[in-house]
Amino acid sequence: MTCQSARSFPDDPVNDQQRQLGQPRTYLDRTTSTMDDIARLAPSSQEGLTVVAREQTQGRGRADRKWQDAPGSSLLFSTLLLPGCSHSLFQPFPVLAGVAVAEAIQHYAGVVTQVKWPNDVLIDGRKVAGILVTTRVTGELVESAVIGIGINLSGVPDDLESTAISLAEAAHVPVVTAHLLDELLARLSRLYNRVLKGDLDELVRRWHEMAAYVGDQVCVLVGSDRHCGTLKGIDRTGALQLADEIGTLTSVHVGDVVRGPFPAGP
Repeated sequence: MTCQSARSFPDDPVNDQQRQLGQPRTYLDRTTSTMDDIARLAPSSQEGLTVVAREQTQGRGRADRKWQDAPGSSLLFSTLLLPGCSHSLFQPFPVLAGVAVAEAIQHYAGVVTQVKWPNDVLIDGRKVAGILVTTRVTGELVESAVIGIGINLSGVPDDLESTAISLAEAAHVPVVTAHLLDELLARLSRLYNRVLKGDLDELVRRWHEMAAYVGDQVCVLVGSDRHCGTLKGIDRTGALQLADEIGTLTSVHVGDVVRGPFPAGP
């Protein structure tokens, strides 16, 4: 199934210039959540609408986890997508979006970044950025999606210092926030267009090159269940691939990755 044209874009084939995220752009000093702002504005907005906030009072990540930060200490923004595509075509985008975020941070901060499945970006094993994608689906058609991104810029809460890191701590060069945002949106636009065309091979390869824990023993926690094995990578749908002791692969589509080794069961 091919993608329908997004509102405000022509019917010609998708190309890297056609679907450009980041415009129109709104800056807010304080809001509950930029994702909520996008959802509220989406019915009357064009694709690419982006809301940037200095502070979120109810920022969230996956599984309704709260994004914690002090005002002005993070780059916080959300962007509206209007894919008009089948769910199967859009499915890898949330995982592959980590590549665009990780590469943008790496380019501007001069640091080595990794992607942790499904939606985190790491520096030295600590989280520097998180990504959340929500979708509105009718039947098999993804009518709209909102991608929200948070990047730690200048400090993390004391109780998260062992698991999170800021660019102020890690960067080897000064990072200009506006330039980082422009770079992120440009890379997300290119990735988005390639996903919509089904052009995934290079994107999946780049994900593997940046992936954390490949070859390690991990468990994926899904509620009270867990799937354990050797992390081999992802497939073209964005599903995590785990290998058991004899090499049989299992695909996992949702969950939280925890690194091993793990004690033997009873």
